[in-house]
Amino acid sequence: MHDLRRRTADVVVDVTFPSREVDTPQAAELDVWPAAKSAARARYVTPEYFSLRLRGAKYDPLFNLVTTQSGAALIDSSSTFLPLTLQAWQRRFRTPSRRLEGLCTIFRSVDGNFYHTLIEDLSRVFLLRQPVYREMGTIKMLFPSEPTALEQYLLDRYLPDNIEIDVVGRDQIIEPDELILPSFLTRQSVTYLPQAFVDDLLPHLLPQRARNKRRRIYITRRPGPLGHVRLIENDEQLWQALRTKGFERYALEDLSFDEQIALFYDAEMVVAAHGAGLANLLFAEAIDVIELHAGALVVPYFYYMSASLGHRYQWWNGDRQHFNASFTVDVSAVMGMVDAALDSPPDRVDNSAEIGDVVIA
Repeated sequence: MHDLRRRTADVVVDVTFPSREVDTPQAAELDVWPAAKSAARARYVTPEYFSLRLRGAKYDPLFNLVTTQSGAALIDSSSTFLPLTLQAWQRRFRTPSRRLEGLCTIFRSVDGNFYHTLIEDLSRVFLLRQPVYREMGTIKMLFPSEPTALEQYLLDRYLPDNIEIDVVGRDQIIEPDELILPSFLTRQSVTYLPQAFVDDLLPHLLPQRARNKRRRIYITRRPGPLGHVRLIENDEQLWQALRTKGFERYALEDLSFDEQIALFYDAEMVVAAHGAGLANLLFAEAIDVIELHAGALVVPYFYYMSASLGHRYQWWNGDRQHFNASFTVDVSAVMGMVDAALDSPPDRVDNSAEIGDVVIA
């Protein structure tokens, strides 16, 4: 936020959540990839979450990027991890712009996969749900294209009534009278979710029934648009071993979002290769998570997510050079983790005391 204040003269800070230290005891044991090294400590300091109003800002719908009037890029607006491309830099000065009256805001980050939509993008709406914005009348949420089916599902259930979607296209830079910029609640590779966000969101998405925590879930992977990414080469062998312990095998792309929520809502344990579908851990309660990584380094999104939600996390590392490579699992090692988890169910962890109160500026 301090960087935004330096870059943008006309800023109103509407909401802030102070940073906090939280317990992440396993983090120091993880050999994480470089992007998360600074966070891999037994005590993690959460970012300061904030929401600002900017005057004189510009919005590039193609890259979901906000800049100052002079063209300085506000990286926080676009992504927690992707660098700006040369095209993004050049477009700010080569693309026609148009004025847009009223108060506007944004939703999307630059990467629109399942994880980034459900976790990074949706968590920004939590900041827009604070009382200060309900008193401001109609707010336009700018989209470069029609919302995806997943976006529409989530926004129908969680977006405040005074915020309406405005599809502005991608061919012009938008100059709104005033732009609300909600920060991301997570950092690159570190998905430690604020309890206040979780408590606010879940009543809008979870089934209205008691949990039936009996489902032991194995998530299989198939070739996708990017090819053979993190496929388990001995998937059938692992599955045959897991089914003896009562596991069910699912390819999440075969399930509707409602079905995915219900599946994880009733989960007792989840075994899966690292992947965006593990964002569904949001809907589980105090379960065992066994995450399988292709290489020697852990990509720790779902360790931190598990820590924030009270799940018990175990991990297994393969021997591949790249985290996106397909790999072979040591079935006996994974089954040892499963047996250890079944012998001692996890306790419910309450993280509510670790989250600070909202500050309305």
